[in-house]
Amino acid sequence: MTSPRTGRAYLDAVLEHPGAVLAMAHRGGAGHPDLIGLENTRTAFAHAISLGYDYLETDVHATADGVLMAFHDDVLDRVTDHSGSIATSTYDAVRDARIAGREEIPTLDSLFEAFPATKFNIDLKSAGAVRTLADFLAARNAFFRLIEPDHRSVTVPAKPAWNRRPGGPHADEHGRARISGRFKASCANPVQLFQQQAGCHQRLTRA
Repeated sequence: MTSPRTGRAYLDAVLEHPGAVLAMAHRGGAGHPDLIGLENTRTAFAHAISLGYDYLETDVHATADGVLMAFHDDVLDRVTDHSGSIATSTYDAVRDARIAGREEIPTLDSLFEAFPATKFNIDLKSAGAVRTLADFLAARNAFFRLIEPDHRSVTVPAKPAWNRRPGGPHADEHGRARISGRFKASCANPVQLFQQQAGCHQRLTRA
């Protein structure tokens, strides 16, 4: 089986290794037996990279003072030793929380700095993080480091053409939500697309 050539370097890199597939470490590969309870931690991401992963999936929320955190839930309660909403907490408060009682929640900035050759699938979880994420990527000219799971291109400011599959809008063949976006480096207004993503996520989680 041969992977198709897309014309996009971050996806076509896999073609340099015949027989290879594009593998992505979801929440840093948190399902690995050595990482149970350590989802979205620096330890998990570093472990995935040590295994040869070049593509990492993570989730993003913004604190009340505008710091992007790589964290799945909108509250700290499930996987940390703290409680409360990320969106209403300052970064100083969130940074005190420990995943599995020992791991600090990483900022998106720290992940981009620690793993400069890595591509990311960013699942934008909250509307409050829209502008902050757009500004973060623009300041680093880093839109090329984002990918979208099913390899379809979405351009801005044109209306996003979301994939629709069995199971409802924005779902894959297993009925799971696929709402992350991939952006061209020349996007004129990525905020529009981020807003679309955040809105989709909120509607899907309320359904």
